[in-house]
Amino acid sequence: MPKMVFDPKRVQNLGGYIVESEANLPYRDVVVGNPNDFDVKIEVPIYSEEMIEEFKEEGLIVEPIYAGDSLKEALERVKARIGVRKK
Repeated sequence: MPKMVFDPKRVQNLGGYIVESEANLPYRDVVVGNPNDFDVKIEVPIYSEEMIEEFKEEGLIVEPIYAGDSLKEALERVKARIGVRKK
């Protein structure tokens, strides 16, 4: 399975990596951030909730985006949690 590397302090939404026909998630997107000082590899594409739970086990911050939620605000919240400064 392909892997994606999350560099330290990287934040990204993974909606484009969710295989909706198989994952059946209760949300439409997920924002993931790496608060660590080291790279973390994750498997993509995302086929299940269990895969997202594995991201948490790897130490990543995971914030689901539900219908009506603001992606921009979620990205900003995760960035703030891991200490990414605005440019």
